[in-house]
Amino acid sequence: MGLATPNVQELQAETMMKIPTLPVLCAALAAALLIGGCSASTQTTSATAGGTAADSLLVRLRQSYASTPDLALNGDMKISGLGVTVWYDALVRSRDSLKVNLVGPFGVPVGALGSTRSSFVFFNAQEGEAVEGIPDRKTFGKLMQLDMEYDQMISMFRGELPQFPAAGTYTAEARDGIMHYTVHTPNHVETFAVNMEKLAVESYARSRTDGAAESEEFSIAFKDFRRVGNRMFAMKASVSIANGERKVAVTVEKVRDRIDSDRSCALVVPADVPRKRL
Repeated sequence: MGLATPNVQELQAETMMKIPTLPVLCAALAAALLIGGCSASTQTTSATAGGTAADSLLVRLRQSYASTPDLALNGDMKISGLGVTVWYDALVRSRDSLKVNLVGPFGVPVGALGSTRSSFVFFNAQEGEAVEGIPDRKTFGKLMQLDMEYDQMISMFRGELPQFPAAGTYTAEARDGIMHYTVHTPNHVETFAVNMEKLAVESYARSRTDGAAESEEFSIAFKDFRRVGNRMFAMKASVSIANGERKVAVTVEKVRDRIDSDRSCALVVPADVPRKRL
């Protein structure tokens, strides 16, 4: 389903039917930001060539991501437990900016998110208000109940690893053509699996380890890969958030490695729309 990119005025005018706003927004936004499978934060050191097979595989994976600086994609998300399908239309311009529009059943607008490294604005079409703030871990935690910063968010949106571990900071084991990685940090453990022949991430999971027991924040399983530029892009993903409390099936119907010249990542909110800052 290809979606035209509406402006905020159109979203305001078209919102007629209410849907479960907060659960849908949290699940849809979180899933939209996790639809890919997996590039590095600019603050993370990458593996270097000439190391182990696991190191070299990560180098090749990072190089494949560089072939698609801009992405335009659309598809749908089926949110379990709520009986709701949300359609999305997204633009990702390098690592500088992104925009995603969310539309519910019968074309009912849900909202739109625009973000750069320094600020974001989310228009909640159901409530007729805009939420804005700095795209850091604390703010996104409030908005989407996800512990994620801008670099990690835009990496996931681009269908890439939220961060590449540095050589020597992880363990890896190859089994049946799949390289399985485990990364331990002070507060988290991350696991991901890379198909060595396809050069594609097939699964990713992150759990918190700073509590009494390990708690999974989210996990993703990817399938139906398609070549986009010089990389593989998953056209389907199953997303589990907060130990399975929210589950979303994501389908990418169309993805392109370019953004049309008449489309922009800027989300312009009219001055008369109520705003609140997180």
